[in-house]
Amino acid sequence: MRAAGLRSRSALSASREENAVVWYSLLPGPGYELFGINPYTGLITTTSYLDREQQQHYTLRGEIESPINVTCTCLDCGRQPEYRPGPQTGPGPTSVQARDSSTRPLTGTATVLCSVLDDNDNPPEFMHSSFQISLPENLPPGIVHTAQASDPDNGENGTIHYSIQGDDYRGRFTINSHTGVVSTTQLLDREEKQNYTLNIQARDYGPTPLSSSTQLQLLLLDQNDNIPSFRSKSYHASVSEGLPVGAEVLRVGAVDPDEGANGDITYSLTDDSSQGTFSVDATTGVIRITRALDRESRAQYTLRAVATDGCTQGPLSSMASVTIQVEDVNDNMPVCDQNPINAWVSMRTLPNQIVTTVTARDEDQGENGTIHFLLSDEENLFDINAESGEISLRRRVRAGFSGRKLQVEVSDRGRPALTSTCLVFIHLKGEHEGLQFTSKVYNSTAKENSRAGTWIAKVEASDQTNSRQRITYTIFSGNENHVFSINRHTGEIRLQKDNSLDFEASPEIQLVVLADNGLQMAHCRVSVTLLDINDNAPLFEHSGYRTAVWEGQVLNTYIMQVFASDADSGENGQIEYSIVSGNLNEAFILDSVRGILATNVVLDREITPSYKLVLQAADRGTPPLSSTTTIRVQVVDVNDNSPAIPPMEPVLIAENLPAGYMVTQVTANDVDLSSTITYSFTDNLSTSSPFAIDRYTGVVTLTRALDHEEQTEYTLTVWASDTIHQTTGEVTVQVLDVNDNAPVFTQVSYQVELSELVSADTLVASVSATDRDSGLNGEITYRLLSSPLQGFYIQPNNGSVFTNRPLKAITHSNLIHLLVEASDGGDPIRSTVTSIDILILDTNDHAPLFHQDIYTLTVPEDTHTDTTS
Repeated sequence: MRAAGLRSRSALSASREENAVVWYSLLPGPGYELFGINPYTGLITTTSYLDREQQQHYTLRGEIESPINVTCTCLDCGRQPEYRPGPQTGPGPTSVQARDSSTRPLTGTATVLCSVLDDNDNPPEFMHSSFQISLPENLPPGIVHTAQASDPDNGENGTIHYSIQGDDYRGRFTINSHTGVVSTTQLLDREEKQNYTLNIQARDYGPTPLSSSTQLQLLLLDQNDNIPSFRSKSYHASVSEGLPVGAEVLRVGAVDPDEGANGDITYSLTDDSSQGTFSVDATTGVIRITRALDRESRAQYTLRAVATDGCTQGPLSSMASVTIQVEDVNDNMPVCDQNPINAWVSMRTLPNQIVTTVTARDEDQGENGTIHFLLSDEENLFDINAESGEISLRRRVRAGFSGRKLQVEVSDRGRPALTSTCLVFIHLKGEHEGLQFTSKVYNSTAKENSRAGTWIAKVEASDQTNSRQRITYTIFSGNENHVFSINRHTGEIRLQKDNSLDFEASPEIQLVVLADNGLQMAHCRVSVTLLDINDNAPLFEHSGYRTAVWEGQVLNTYIMQVFASDADSGENGQIEYSIVSGNLNEAFILDSVRGILATNVVLDREITPSYKLVLQAADRGTPPLSSTTTIRVQVVDVNDNSPAIPPMEPVLIAENLPAGYMVTQVTANDVDLSSTITYSFTDNLSTSSPFAIDRYTGVVTLTRALDHEEQTEYTLTVWASDTIHQTTGEVTVQVLDVNDNAPVFTQVSYQVELSELVSADTLVASVSATDRDSGLNGEITYRLLSSPLQGFYIQPNNGSVFTNRPLKAITHSNLIHLLVEASDGGDPIRSTVTSIDILILDTNDHAPLFHQDIYTLTVPEDTHTDTTS
């Protein structure tokens, strides 16, 4: 029928010139609004800029007697090409219709297939203008990141070349120009440089290359790779023994270039044989005096200062020697070696003859310990050598000499000078000793800290030659701070001050008591032995300790030893150590005698990272005295736990997103400290997989666009490793549908033959289209775009076309052209158009009719046969 129609048009055109005039028009369809057609010449032009990245092919489709395929190609830069015939296929129909100018015009259609050629109008694009990752320092050279850019252009216009622009930090970093993989070429040291910023450029290969860039910021995480370093290997200080407790001796200092806890330094003293005489501030490094210094007991101390960093995975430490020289202070009085001294002279003793020598000692040094002697009273009979202490006779003694008591002042040369007195008795040889004590030495005992009035001893002297002389008693020496008093008449010695006796300061006191009857003097010694009481609590060397132990150690692992001292004696000074609090789950044991702390269980840092133990040192006195100290035990982490990837909800992601798009981030947990976790996909993951994972951040990105119609779900297996242990987790990615597919009819066009006698509601044809999308995006509805005189209708759900009235009432033409649109339910809506050509078949429903009822002819005679009129 179509061929006949076109031949009829040709015949009519041959007989009537006006019927040969043809008009051209575009029939509705997707994208037809972007094109225009000259109604007289049929020249098709674009009316708007075309973008290949939005739609690559346009199809202008129709029918004529002999179908003609016309192919056009145009650049996506908006040029207006003229189209020339040629074979091509493609989706998205729009029709070109040609109609002649007869009273009953004939129509035909042609299909124009338009392919949009690519122009390099899109630069490569990174998903983020900057990207930051953190990675540990000192990693071996290798991959640290993959830069991903996308370019929707085609061919070389969309092929990407990666490079590092600007500083690559002397070749520390390289990038694969094809894959965008960024790698290090050497170890990176955070202490040398902490941050790196790489400018990564993505450039296409177009005739005029386009490019874009992103910044990769690398932050190096600190590793404890530096030992604290003292500013000096050894420290020396000289201090006066008179400095008060708490005085600063010197300051030690160390530096650690590591960061955070790895660089936080605490100071301590070790190999300390000073019995806690010095302490160091854990934070500042200031060494102070904690006990009074006595140069005469110890003139030099050698300590070891320790600087330890705060790393929880195994602190590092270093040591420096500290030498403290104690300088002398004049704190000791000269002491006579013998006091009192008895010496004898006779009338035959010559002048200048040495009678006796006073000797004394002074524990101080230098001038403070240099002694000189002086007779305290004016004396015309005896003289003393100031340097040697030799006492000599000035002149002979005369008859009647009854003896002499000399008081010798013994002084040092300190400033101020300290002085003591020595007593020297000069007797006449052969003289009867009248006045005498009943004993040369009186022994007594007393408890330390006794109260005033406590009886100590009673001394007694007598003169058998003169019993009527009254005798008086005095304490000549040994009564420091006037602790004792003596009854001048009875000789009773008592304590006159409360708590003035201290066994720890002086366990024995020697008193020299004089008896005087006016004519003679006698002396005796009172030896007071003090009895110790439990008045001193044990003292730890330090008020607090810090130490560390690795987790997972076997039982009875040595940790440290503490020391305490007790100034008391006997059982009062015997010390027992114990743990009084903080010992969770009996994790530690303490040797009660030696003070050695050890593990009692296998420690687990992930359960208890640190302990605060309170230790007690108690003596065995009655009642016992005690003191406490604190030990902070840091449990050092060992990499003994595997990372864990928590279950993740399915990730929903739309199809058609570009390469580099961030899908999700996998974060593994590791109860170990400062563990560096790296991420990877399983080894059997195809290299063509549309997913990539960043090694250090766990960020999962796309390497290409996803297609819901190709695959709706992916299950990714992710490995997380801490270099020793590894674990796996699954990430489910569900691809959401995007309305990126238009409906497609099962036929390019439909042809139907109908009798001209067809009545209303007659089925004309059923068209069918499919849509690869899902859900609303794939639900299709149909509608008629053209229906002459509204003579047809279509069922929107199934595409069945019916007549709306008798066919004769619709048209007198032998060909009806319908356009049907199939639309989906997406947003935006996508649609396509097909045509239905209805060829109307003639029915012999009319009898022949003459134009006149009567025809009258006049025929001449002799007319030949076969002649017409």
